[in-house]
Amino acid sequence: MTTWWQRWRGIGGASPAIPPLDGPYDANNALEEGDALLRVDAPDNLFKVGGQLQFTSGTKRMAIIGPGEAVLVEDHGTEITAAAGDGGDSGVVALSGGTLLRVGLRPDATSRIGTLDGDITALAFDREGAILACIGSSKHGLGAWTRDLLEKRREGSLWRLDPRTAAATKLSHGLAYPCGVLSLSNGSVVVAEAWRHRLVEVLPGGRTKPLASDLPGYPARLISADGGGAWLAVMAPRNQLVEFVLREDEYRNRMLSEIDPAHWIAPSLTRARSFLEPMQQGAQRSLGTLKPWAPSMSIGLVIRFSHDWAAQYSLFSRADGTRHGIRSVLRDADRLLATSIGAGEILSLPLSKLGERI
Repeated sequence: MTTWWQRWRGIGGASPAIPPLDGPYDANNALEEGDALLRVDAPDNLFKVGGQLQFTSGTKRMAIIGPGEAVLVEDHGTEITAAAGDGGDSGVVALSGGTLLRVGLRPDATSRIGTLDGDITALAFDREGAILACIGSSKHGLGAWTRDLLEKRREGSLWRLDPRTAAATKLSHGLAYPCGVLSLSNGSVVVAEAWRHRLVEVLPGGRTKPLASDLPGYPARLISADGGGAWLAVMAPRNQLVEFVLREDEYRNRMLSEIDPAHWIAPSLTRARSFLEPMQQGAQRSLGTLKPWAPSMSIGLVIRFSHDWAAQYSLFSRADGTRHGIRSVLRDADRLLATSIGAGEILSLPLSKLGERI
């Protein structure tokens, strides 16, 4: 909570400052230079079922059968908001509205598990085989994530479901848009809390313990990394203008009620394409060229954390790149896969070369 002194001085919790992109967040072109494994509209939710690479695109669940090749596994008829594999021959998929499905390699393996109240933003299995599910917001669906941010809501929750009985237990609530969840080998559960720009451990009783704070963007899904630690997808960058607008309630409320959502001062999963964008010209361009270091509303970013949750290095697609909106990552043998919603691509990056960045 901010004090009147912090608000008057613009310091502490009332400061619009964002972390500088240096040290482990030193900007580079690693994502932009990676290979395009597949080009597809709005790829998301990478996971494995029976060793098969699957991903989602809108209402469809697809399987990657080779470089540039994917086949339809099943069209669920409703937008898929999250998915995860159980490490074996099945997985779980969440549909818009909170319906959970057990899925396999073929459509005839699909069965309904149960329903939670709200759009599920992330899924994982814990070491006992139970399902961990994040609900980003009890007020807004996945498609209204920018409104949820600008309304400064903190109505997310974490649930644990028994896949056999569908019994659901709430592990934590009051989370600021949880968008990623990871179960560690020691039984701990880590959640990516997007609107508070941090990773937290969920403790008994629903309390949270910060593990990595003041991240340079809005964290999304995370996966474990070889040798300990984790890979974290960051769906959009923090921006000083957005931080300022979040502190100006009268302006922000008028913007929400009077301006088309496409032109809000808000983070984005894709590069600007309209002359009505709130940031342009001198703020972003030099001699007519988009600056790679411009204060962009969208970038591509993946962060590698060590076992003690210290950021080691980052992979970028900067403001002048196209591979923005990274919301899902997955380890596959000797490579790291990442979905770029902004570019409509699934990226493939060799882990051996990424390790050289430490």
